[in-house]
Amino acid sequence: MSFELVAECNGARAGVLHTAHGDVETPIFMPVATRAAMRAMEMWQLEEMGAQIILANAYHLFLRPGDELVRDLGGLHQFAGWDRPWLTDSGGFQIFNDALDNGGILKWLGKGQSLAGMHGGMALPKNPGCRAGRFQPVCSDITGNEQHAGSGCLGIFF
Repeated sequence: MSFELVAECNGARAGVLHTAHGDVETPIFMPVATRAAMRAMEMWQLEEMGAQIILANAYHLFLRPGDELVRDLGGLHQFAGWDRPWLTDSGGFQIFNDALDNGGILKWLGKGQSLAGMHGGMALPKNPGCRAGRFQPVCSDITGNEQHAGSGCLGIFF
């Protein structure tokens, strides 16, 4: 992947992000397909509208349908029927949000190891190496590896 700077003006930049699944002109509006599925429209409609990239949430993909299922069905592009670029974020915000929505049920299972979520008590690894290795089968073009909850707070990796 590479970035080509096309123009610059007063600190703003425009460019082209070159990925394995196509180019993305920046800045860009990115439709969101939380679990790699669009709501209220089909992928071909996004193509007709000129969408160049879609954002999916790695945490939600991990929970449902599951990263192993996505891998077994050919990766994110094949699974969703979108052959253009994908960006997956880490889902750190959603982990904390889910915990708040479920009475704050979130506990550390061990230093640097994992945290337990409210989804059936499932353990979510938080080590950066685990996160990168865990979601590699999803085959996103761009991955957001971490999100921090704020100064002095926890950084979440999975």
